[in-house]
Amino acid sequence: MLRFIIGTGGTGKTAYIHNQIKEAVCGGERGVVMLVPDQSSFETEKAFLELLGARLCRSVEVFGFDGMCRHVFAQTRNTPVNVIDNGTRAVLMSIALEQLSEKLTLFKTKRNRAVVDMLLGTLSECKKSGVTPDMLRGAAENITDQTLSTKLCETALVLETFEALLSQSYVDPLDNLSRLKNILLENQNLFFNKVLYIDAFSGFTKMQLDILRILLDRCREVNIALTLDPDGDDTDEVFKVSRATYNQLKQLAKADFVDIKAPVKLYEPVRFSNKELYAMEKGVFRHDVEPYEATPQNIVLYNATDLYNECEFVARRIRQLVINEGLLYNDISVICRDDKAYRGILDVMLEKYDIPYFIDSHRDITVKPVIRLVNSIFRLITDGFLREDVLSLLKTGLTACSDSEITAFESYVYVWNLSGKRLCEPFTQNPRGYAEAFTDADTQNLQTAEAARTKIILPLLAFRQAIAGKTGREITRLLYELLEALEVPDALRNMYDALQKDDVSDISAEQIRVWGLLMDALDKTVAAVGDMTLSAERYFELLTIQISNIEFSRIPQTLDCVTITTAQRVRATKQKA
Repeated sequence: MLRFIIGTGGTGKTAYIHNQIKEAVCGGERGVVMLVPDQSSFETEKAFLELLGARLCRSVEVFGFDGMCRHVFAQTRNTPVNVIDNGTRAVLMSIALEQLSEKLTLFKTKRNRAVVDMLLGTLSECKKSGVTPDMLRGAAENITDQTLSTKLCETALVLETFEALLSQSYVDPLDNLSRLKNILLENQNLFFNKVLYIDAFSGFTKMQLDILRILLDRCREVNIALTLDPDGDDTDEVFKVSRATYNQLKQLAKADFVDIKAPVKLYEPVRFSNKELYAMEKGVFRHDVEPYEATPQNIVLYNATDLYNECEFVARRIRQLVINEGLLYNDISVICRDDKAYRGILDVMLEKYDIPYFIDSHRDITVKPVIRLVNSIFRLITDGFLREDVLSLLKTGLTACSDSEITAFESYVYVWNLSGKRLCEPFTQNPRGYAEAFTDADTQNLQTAEAARTKIILPLLAFRQAIAGKTGREITRLLYELLEALEVPDALRNMYDALQKDDVSDISAEQIRVWGLLMDALDKTVAAVGDMTLSAERYFELLTIQISNIEFSRIPQTLDCVTITTAQRVRATKQKA
């Protein structure tokens, strides 16, 4: 049977489910399964530990869909190995496009990064919706728009080629739900006669609905909590997504003759600690709003003139809370709808008011010295030793060149306007330009500039010659040997020691982290391209794709700091009904 538990936000749906489970477990029930979003599974398990104790909490199995996949795979000995990650998936998609370059028209492009990203998004949506390449071709046959029909056919061809490359070495976690569905259909005893509770979802993908349909038929009892107005209808825009999910699940149950019980309707707010927050939740985004007569004491609405004014108000308010009301900085969070618009404004305002903060967002790893150095190496080789690329490499601080050598080199190349092939020739001219004679200082400066050129340019020339006609595996080995020849590992250790002495341990540790991430990216690139012969340009393109998919976040410098995050990340870390 199927029963819905419905109520608006904060009416105690989760508490109701937990109490029902407690009553069942204490009464001897041992077949309880709780399904929540994966990011909420830890919090839910912790809640049951506190509610039931260490012994009885083992009677409740808590899963997200990913967790259910792992559990079923382990139970049936189908645990996947060599699972692909986002970076390697992007590399394989780029290789698939390259292999199909002669067969594609709409997706044919030399600089295919944007196309790769677009097709990866399409791949993900197709996996979630259970759409196959054959289905795309079938749709193309029924479309009169020639451009759209061609796009569907080419998408199907690219996805098929990608799957062929993938199947040679990897397992894609995007296929986990599909594999779970097949295993459930093959093993009728899995989740048989269980009592299933589902909480904290607003909607489900096509593949998730397929899994739920199997569980509706197999479990003895299914209880699903949805955030809905118990007295609302399909015209209620606020709960449109949840209402559509409610109707979908009822249709699935009716199609399989699953008994649908009367829903449990919850009305009384239990989440909010003050009436003001409840009044705002009740009235926000509604057409019919009851005026709130009292003066709010716990909610402040500020009509800012622009982003700068808004951020300064936030910073001033935080200072007031800390100084006048005794709050700690780690008691405060700043939640934005989209933090991108506030970067460079909010952080500056917080620094203006001496407020420690931590921005909960991924950072651009390509600006880090180690990654900049590798990028400069390949740009020098592929673009012909441009002056700006040489100076960019030198200024990473990760070469064997001293500051005096870098200064002398930079001065010389600007005086004589050197770039390209001329940087590959020995320096012989006067560092001061068209001077009549060399002074002792001129000779010394020339020797210093030439020493820098020798340390950098000669190893790069040898590397360019060595990688011609080589495989991805060989290029990777030669790249690492080049990094050693440039003494990058030693320079990295020296940078770490210097930053430690300057008491910036978070930045020093960051350099070591980035080096480890680079080595991991090289290993994954080798695993993807193997013994495929690549040009320097193509290898650099694939390595760049791999690096760009690295998720790199900064570790907070102190525990007592304001956290800046987004509503989406808050929901992703802690879902509550």
